[in-house]
Amino acid sequence: MPKAYKIYLEMMGIDDGGLLSKFFNGGTANIEDIIQIYNNLCESEPEVLDTPYQIIFWCDWGGNVFIDLSGNHGDSILVVYQGETYNMVSESFEKMIFQAAFKIYEVFPNQLDFGVSIAGLKEKIQPDKVYTTLEALCLKYGLSKLWISDDKWYMAKGENINFWVCCDIAMYGRITGEDKEKLNVLYKDFETLFGVKKKNIRQ
Repeated sequence: MPKAYKIYLEMMGIDDGGLLSKFFNGGTANIEDIIQIYNNLCESEPEVLDTPYQIIFWCDWGGNVFIDLSGNHGDSILVVYQGETYNMVSESFEKMIFQAAFKIYEVFPNQLDFGVSIAGLKEKIQPDKVYTTLEALCLKYGLSKLWISDDKWYMAKGENINFWVCCDIAMYGRITGEDKEKLNVLYKDFETLFGVKKKNIRQ
């Protein structure tokens, strides 16, 4: 994945080229903005910062995205909103960067976005069967699950066709490929197995 690796190196250097903005669909990683927001939280909502080991590196409407150095959550990238629940963004900072790069740069001319609600997904499959079913799909279509996959993101690459899925309690994702027919056949399996519906199509 040379493009993803190049973007990862750029991210670890001076500029991320807007990579995180595209990953989070908004928000800011500007250090001056984050310092200001962080200071305001300390003053007005100290309960939001449960531990001094939170290193916030992204802020948007969905909460504060941070690395927790306390060791309580491993290396996971987490988000906290109104001091309530920690939700995993990605298993690690490294995986998050590669996931963003894969979504943005490892694409083909034909793309199909899909999604399904919490209720719709539950009607089709038990939560503990989702990832084993995705692995079976990979086997069927000769796709390889990528090492950047984790408990939330499943990313697979094949010959001229890729897909990624974000599955927390609902599901959304994208299939991208050279061959429209092969893309649509794979989508039909997603539709049958998970109850997803088409969102955006570029063919």
